[in-house]
Amino acid sequence: MKSSFVFRSRIILFFVLIFAAVLITKLFFVQFVHRNTYSETADRQYSTPSSNIFERGTIYFERKDGGLVSAAIQTSGFKMAINPIKIINEEAVYKKLSKIITFDYSNFILRAGQKTDPYEEIANHLSKEQADAISLLKIGGVNIFKEKWRFYPGSSLAAHALGFVAYKGNELGGRYGLERQYDSILARNVDNPYVNFFAEVFSNINETLFSKQVAEGDIVTTIEPQVQNFLEKKLNEVRNKYQIDSIGGIIMNPTDGSVYALSALPSFDPNNFTQNKTVTVFSNPLVENVLEFGSVVKPLVMASAIDAKVVTANTTYNDKGEVQLKNIKYLILIKKEGVRIRVCKRF
Repeated sequence: MKSSFVFRSRIILFFVLIFAAVLITKLFFVQFVHRNTYSETADRQYSTPSSNIFERGTIYFERKDGGLVSAAIQTSGFKMAINPIKIINEEAVYKKLSKIITFDYSNFILRAGQKTDPYEEIANHLSKEQADAISLLKIGGVNIFKEKWRFYPGSSLAAHALGFVAYKGNELGGRYGLERQYDSILARNVDNPYVNFFAEVFSNINETLFSKQVAEGDIVTTIEPQVQNFLEKKLNEVRNKYQIDSIGGIIMNPTDGSVYALSALPSFDPNNFTQNKTVTVFSNPLVENVLEFGSVVKPLVMASAIDAKVVTANTTYNDKGEVQLKNIKYLILIKKEGVRIRVCKRF
């Protein structure tokens, strides 16, 4: 009888150990191996507007040794939104929240007064510490959601070349620079709204089976971060020394046209581009402005002449202000109408 009880106990213990081993193995895969996958799945169980779903590829600089440096990445954090219907005392709620984060009072009161709208965003790009502190307040109508946004680790480094991501109406996409040029490649999850994980799976069946797949990828530039930083420092030095309104420069490989650095001043920080009062600073004058070639060709011609040793430091010439073609003299008149040069027949 005793031996039979011991045998059954060992059988039960064996199965308990097997079950525990399977459970521990499963937890290991969930928490470590597939952590990011399940984390994203959990995030998508919350109902959020589709305009706030953000996924985007990465833009890289390339170092001299071939290593890649992130120039534009996707980072994550939290945002705070309110349900105005559940906000009873706007003043009291603002005082509690303002102790944790800084946000505009008048804007909060305005949004809290939108009683017909159940979702109003108040603050973005919050850290986990700030999000946890707000959650601990347990204020009715105040909600925390996870969000993702574009981040530029180099701040203003190569800002004109990179551009930035911003809204145009209700459409979020690349504006200016590489962000705009390769927006179709960098963009992710376009027109992919969801309410929860299962709804997302079934809503994407038609797109997965019948829609053409848009090419997705990252962008690797030839811009070398140290060379880019060197160019920007030199341009700043020249600009400050001579009090120049605008200045720009390009460093490139003359054998294949690879651009190692490209910068124009004044510049901007794509992480805080809304602080700029005028949008003209976002355009890249080195590649977008239209200029006549006259003044640009002159140093090229002279450089070629010096290289061919046709012109030296001691070479002189007599400028008569006219040129004779086919026994007819033409007077060269330079008039201040833009940068135009007029050649008039001389009588």
